[in-house]
Amino acid sequence: MALHSFSIDKDVSFRGGKERYSNVYTYDTGTGPLNSSEAEIILDQLVAAERKVHAPAVTFKQGRAWGPLGNPATSATILLKDYAGAGTFPSSGLIYRESCVVVAWECARNSATGKKVYLRKYLRCAALDSGDPLEMTGEAPLGSGTIAAFKAYADKVDVLTNTIGSNINLLRSPSGNPIRDADNGRVLPYLHSRQFRFNGKRPPRNASGTPV
Repeated sequence: MALHSFSIDKDVSFRGGKERYSNVYTYDTGTGPLNSSEAEIILDQLVAAERKVHAPAVTFKQGRAWGPLGNPATSATILLKDYAGAGTFPSSGLIYRESCVVVAWECARNSATGKKVYLRKYLRCAALDSGDPLEMTGEAPLGSGTIAAFKAYADKVDVLTNTIGSNINLLRSPSGNPIRDADNGRVLPYLHSRQFRFNGKRPPRNASGTPV
């Protein structure tokens, strides 16, 4: 087993500025470290899947791949790739930028106390397919169009195929816990909230983008 991680950076307008955030995925990529070509195939698949569940208000910026995980002496960034363009989710109702749709997978190994463990992805999608005000504020369940789109996303990202060598890449928790069954990802029925790290107040940067 070789674990590698992949982050997909995006930004969205928030409180008078641009908020940059990411979703991170960990995969069992088989044996041995990935090379940059293999990593790029996985990043491209993740970006394609995420675009379908993010509204046009969200812009894709950069993907990063690193690993193998578990040994600081050998784990390193494999690839940084810039992306452009916006999400394509056909949305009708804009939602608060920190609101998110949550997708959860049950993991194969339970906790030390026997409780079920879940891998969750919090997707700040910026809009829903419905303009229902109760749905948009989390007071009513998500509509069938939103549920279907995010379920398709879940079924896509839990198993990715790397066309170089036809390797199968299996979604894992950050610690390497496998998901119990492929395609068992489920969309939680209500919106949740996930605060941006900087909450609209990023550290000041100079003209080259370096924090000061």
